[in-house]
Amino acid sequence: MPFGPSMKQPVRMNASSAPAALKKRGISGTVSVSCHIMADGSAQNCKVLESVRGLDEAGLLGELMSERYAPALLDGKPVNVRFVFNFEIAPDPGSEAPKKK
Repeated sequence: MPFGPSMKQPVRMNASSAPAALKKRGISGTVSVSCHIMADGSAQNCKVLESVRGLDEAGLLGELMSERYAPALLDGKPVNVRFVFNFEIAPDPGSEAPKKK
């Protein structure tokens, strides 16, 4: 069932700074992570679908699975869903791009 009026998507309650930390290292691109967001607000079975060079995938997955979420709601009741998070990462102005070896 798609998200809409009767199906509200989950929300990260304490958004992390992991993507911001990547900006400081000059990393840019799109990172997509799929997780099961449970009715109790926990995340399980997270996996990276799309990555960028230099990403600490294990660190990002651990961070997402340790966070709490407002669960998806179907007709006002919490439900388990698979949800894809998309992070657009752009380097901060003035940050140095990674040096080529």
